[in-house]
Amino acid sequence: MTNLSEELCKVCGIEGKWIEYKMETFDGCVNSGVKKIFPDFYEPENFVRLLELKILTGATLWGWLSAQGVFMAQRKTVLKTIYLILSEVVKFCDKSTLESIKQAIREADWIYPDLSSQSKINRLQIDISKKDIELSRCKTALTDIEVQLNNFCNLCPNRRQETDYCNNGCFLDEISRTVEDIIDKTRWKVE
Repeated sequence: MTNLSEELCKVCGIEGKWIEYKMETFDGCVNSGVKKIFPDFYEPENFVRLLELKILTGATLWGWLSAQGVFMAQRKTVLKTIYLILSEVVKFCDKSTLESIKQAIREADWIYPDLSSQSKINRLQIDISKKDIELSRCKTALTDIEVQLNNFCNLCPNRRQETDYCNNGCFLDEISRTVEDIIDKTRWKVE
């Protein structure tokens, strides 16, 4: 779930639900606990319900926003705009209208994330951890190659003493620079 959805829930007075969860970790252990969850308004069902929510004299939230001249195409922009209006960051309407909208959102039936989606997220995190380990191994291998190249290049009679590179553009120096570039590009992903 996104933080924007949780913040929108809090502004409207939706307290969330406590759920028990079990997740398998990378090393095969099972973690369990209790977590507070909120409806995720990025989920299509909740997003459509939010926009079609009847507020004020039967108008939908989307219709009310449109009548006020608010037009948006992206889900994130819509949710952020609704949040900014309801949290009164943007002064858009009177307090009674705000409270009516908040009450309608608070009293609506929302779909909450289920435990199976948490398991899917955990499996993805495990896959990412495995990729990080592979990346770390690649970095180690590239570092070893770089050391071997440097040792080999140090034997070259054309090498200048004041720099790390050969006087006549030896192809081994170019390979060494390429290896250094690869290490630099992968470093942020590993560390």
